[in-house]
Amino acid sequence: MTSLWNGYRIEIFKDDLSPIGNQVHSLFKEFSVPHIVKNVVHDPEARRDFKLLNLQLVPSFIIGGRVYEGYDPILIGELVEKFYDIKIPNERLIIDIPLHRPWFFEYDKKIISLPKL
Repeated sequence: MTSLWNGYRIEIFKDDLSPIGNQVHSLFKEFSVPHIVKNVVHDPEARRDFKLLNLQLVPSFIIGGRVYEGYDPILIGELVEKFYDIKIPNERLIIDIPLHRPWFFEYDKKIISLPKL
């Protein structure tokens, strides 16, 4: 089967701290899914596009000309297979979110006073 979207790449909007965005980017590289990363922190054009599309979540995606906000592993897998004829096993599409997220802890410390034990 020939890909319907030969020459078109998935656009991933992500930031520096998104473990999901970073893992999806690595997964796409591993399975040779054509994609480009638009970092909304460092790239003013990516940030402008993110705002113009009224997106609020990272990662968000443009696949096959449509915008998908957030990461739905089953949907992303189906779209990659449909448009690019690349099958990513479902168990590989599941993203691990780390339990210890130091960026949240540091942020929370500045806003909330932690209870003293």
